[in-house]
Amino acid sequence: MSKRLPVHIDPLQLAGKGELLSGDLELAGMRRLAPSLHTTEGAVEVTLEFGVDPERIPYLQGHIRGKLILTCQRCMQAVDFPVDLDMTLGLVNSPAEADALPDHYEPLMAGSEPVILPDVIEDELLLCLPLVPKHPESQCPASAQKREEKPQDTRKPFAVLSDWKKNG
Repeated sequence: MSKRLPVHIDPLQLAGKGELLSGDLELAGMRRLAPSLHTTEGAVEVTLEFGVDPERIPYLQGHIRGKLILTCQRCMQAVDFPVDLDMTLGLVNSPAEADALPDHYEPLMAGSEPVILPDVIEDELLLCLPLVPKHPESQCPASAQKREEKPQDTRKPFAVLSDWKKNG
């Protein structure tokens, strides 16, 4: 899938037409996500379906798949973070409409201004990031190094006090 996604969209118009968009979105263009990444090389595959549900709520249903390269906080090396997430957004014009959405929808403000589609995708990617990215302990070079280290002499600094108590 190498088709480029549009940058600016009118989601309400797309929902009214029941449009389907799919394409790749480069990670290099995601300025808010970039500081969380080890490298910005690569892209995510995005599939978006717009429509109107039986309750007459316009929606955007999407799927994002790809791989983010994060920095392991144990060893500071690159760690793969696979992304395979679904999103269901209800298209609203006001905060009052957002409050009235059924629970299975997250609100997306789709007023008179065009929506910047890469920002919507970037928001979803930011929300799926782990708080502390790290390799599984068995695969982390820092954990392996720690296991290989021999225990150091465990001197007890207050042992002298114990001797004083016995002798004194």
